[in-house]
Amino acid sequence: ETLEKANGNIKSLIGDEMKLKDLYKKGQLENISIDQSDLKDLKKELNKLGVSFSVMKNKESQNYEVFFQAKDIKVMEYVFKQVIAKENKKEKESILKQIKKYKD
Repeated sequence: ETLEKANGNIKSLIGDEMKLKDLYKKGQLENISIDQSDLKDLKKELNKLGVSFSVMKNKESQNYEVFFQAKDIKVMEYVFKQVIAKENKKEKESILKQIKKYKD
């Protein structure tokens, strides 16, 4: 019995991608738009921090809409900044590699 309770607590700490309908039942939703290149990193960070979310593709803009509970907005801001910083770091590294390539 104690093991089941502990296992349930661990599951509640792990974020997961949910159906939008199920997420809506849990409360007010917010969303952000993100392109496909950042989606994988965003999902990884959200799962790590235990945020429940839902992803839908916007057919008009070809971006993805990530829906999450309004109570998680501060966490989402943090995660979004982390993903953007990580993406910028990748770009800087590749520019440095190009410069070194031309120097040699």
